[in-house]
Amino acid sequence: MTTPNTFSLKSRSLKFKWTFGASAAIFLTFFLFSFAIYQGIGSMLLDEKNDTVKSAALVSSQVIYSANLTVDSSSLTAASIGPIVRQSIDLSQRLEDQVLAFYDKDGKLISQYTAEQNNVKPYAKYDYSSYLVKQPAPTFSKPKINGQQVVIYQVPIVDSNDNASIIGYIQVINPMTSYNSIMGKLLATMFLLGAVASLLAGCSDIYSRKTS
Repeated sequence: MTTPNTFSLKSRSLKFKWTFGASAAIFLTFFLFSFAIYQGIGSMLLDEKNDTVKSAALVSSQVIYSANLTVDSSSLTAASIGPIVRQSIDLSQRLEDQVLAFYDKDGKLISQYTAEQNNVKPYAKYDYSSYLVKQPAPTFSKPKINGQQVVIYQVPIVDSNDNASIIGYIQVINPMTSYNSIMGKLLATMFLLGAVASLLAGCSDIYSRKTS
């Protein structure tokens, strides 16, 4: 009768534990590294979008002020705002794929624009009035609309004769089409690489068992 070699069994068990531990450590390191990259890229893109919406809102404010549309609330009409917005090359360039909305002092939508006049995409026709915050300070918000992350920046329109009097609001909405596309592809890539890492770790574990 053959007596099992206790030392050999312990050695194999220890080798298996080391292999399994190393595989788990590799996978965990990959996961943490991927998560950090994902968060970093997302944060960088969001900061870029913040600057984009803010820039468009400030230029919009300057455009209507220069056109003397801020002398009183009655000046803010779709008929008066439309031509000014369309004629501003600087504003059109800054809008890109964003939505520009004007509201009266009560938060009622006056008019809404995109750089492309005949834009029929859903985000161009969406009613964003429920996301308007009637307050004197500029505000950022990052709600999810229809499951998609968007960035909204708004500024008050003040009476040019009385800076304490708000006569309306400007709202710029960035639908984050490029951001959502990039982040979606990046997440899919991370999952794919994670699956490959798990598969390699599993194969390493199986090979270790066979050779131990």
